[in-house]
Amino acid sequence: MDLGLAWPLSTQTGWGQVGFNMALQMLRLGKTRPVLLEPPEDLAIHGLHLWTLLPLELARRERSAGVNGKGADWPFPVMHPLGNHFGGTGSRHRHRGAKNIGRMVFEDTNLTAEDRREIAAYDCFLTPSRWNADLLRAAGVSDVRMVHEGIDDSVFFPAPRQGLCPGRFIIFSGGKLEFRKGQDIVIAAFKIFQRRHPEALLAINWQNFWPQLAADIHLAGNVKTAPGVDQNGRLALSEWLVREGVPDDAFVDLGMIPHHMMAQVMREAHVAVFPNRAEGATNLVALECMAVNVPVILSANTGHLDLMSDDAETCLPLTQQRRVKEAPGMQGLDGWGESSVEELVHALEKLYTDQALTQKISRQGTHLAQSRSWRTQTDAVLTALDDVLD
Repeated sequence: MDLGLAWPLSTQTGWGQVGFNMALQMLRLGKTRPVLLEPPEDLAIHGLHLWTLLPLELARRERSAGVNGKGADWPFPVMHPLGNHFGGTGSRHRHRGAKNIGRMVFEDTNLTAEDRREIAAYDCFLTPSRWNADLLRAAGVSDVRMVHEGIDDSVFFPAPRQGLCPGRFIIFSGGKLEFRKGQDIVIAAFKIFQRRHPEALLAINWQNFWPQLAADIHLAGNVKTAPGVDQNGRLALSEWLVREGVPDDAFVDLGMIPHHMMAQVMREAHVAVFPNRAEGATNLVALECMAVNVPVILSANTGHLDLMSDDAETCLPLTQQRRVKEAPGMQGLDGWGESSVEELVHALEKLYTDQALTQKISRQGTHLAQSRSWRTQTDAVLTALDDVLD
C-alpha cells in the first residue's frame, strides 16, 4: 500500500524532519511505501540518504509532469500537513487521496465555525500530543489518533563529551526565536544565574528562516527589545543579547547547524532549557537533548506534558504556569503557560549543585527519548492508520 506525504522533506524544519524520517523508516519497515507529492527543500543529506530517497524523488517528478505540477486526485491515501486553523501548506487543495489523513499540529486553541467545517474533508486526524488530541475531540472531531514524534537514534544517543569550552557550565537553548518558544524567559533567567556563576555559558540555537517571528519577543517584558537582522537577513542575536545586558563572553550563537551535527553540540551542554509557552507537538529539540543524556528543564504545559512521567523524573518541570494573556497572531491560548523566571533560575541552581539529581534526570530522560525512535514511532503511525491504509 502507498501513502502520500503532501509536504516537502527537509532536514532544516520540524515538519521537514518528520517527513524525512518517516519516509526513511517506511522504506526500512517495508509495510507501506512513501509517495512524495511535493519537491524536497533544504535537504542536507549524505550520499547513502540520497541513494535511498532518489527513486522516490524521480517517481515524484514523473507524476508531477503528468499533472503539470498542479496536484491531482491520487488512488492512495494521502497525509496532509495541518497547523493553526487547519492551515499549513494548503495541500488539500492540490492533492486529494483515496482517503485523507490530517496530520495536525497547532497551538491556537480557538477553533472557529469555519475551522470545524474543514473537519469533513478528512477521514481521520493524526496528532503528536495528547493536548492536541484532546482539543480536536472537544471541537467535535470523532476520529483522532495520537502518536508522538520520534528521534533518529542513529544520531541522537549518549556518548562522551568532547570537553569543549573547558571550565564553563554550558546551558543550551534551541528552537526558532519567537514569543511562543519563550527565549525571553531564558535570557532573563540566565542573566541572574550568570551573575552568580560567571562560568555559565549560554549556547543558543535560535536562528531560523523566518526572522519576522522574533518581532514580538519582548511582549511579556522579560526583554526590552527584539533583535534586528544583519546584512544576510539573519537575526543579529549577538548584538541583541549584549543590548539586553548579557556579557559578550557569556554566550555563543551557534548559528545554522546541519541537523546531523546537532547531537555533537547538544552533548557538550550541562543542561538544556525550554520554558516554552506552548508546543503543539512534544518539542523535537527537547526530545533530542534528552536522547543524548542532557538533563532538560521543561515548562509543564501543552505538548511538553507528554515528555513527563508520573513514574520517572524524565526532566525538571517548571510547574508554576501562569495564564498567558496574549500571543502574536493567536486568538485561543487555552493550556498555554507563562513560566516563572525565578523558578527557572532555581531549577538551574538545582542541576548546577545536585549531581545525583542531574544524573537521575539525564538517565531517565534518555530512557524515555530512546523508546521513541523514528522507527518505533513510524511503525506506531502505520499501526494507528491500519484501517485507513488497508
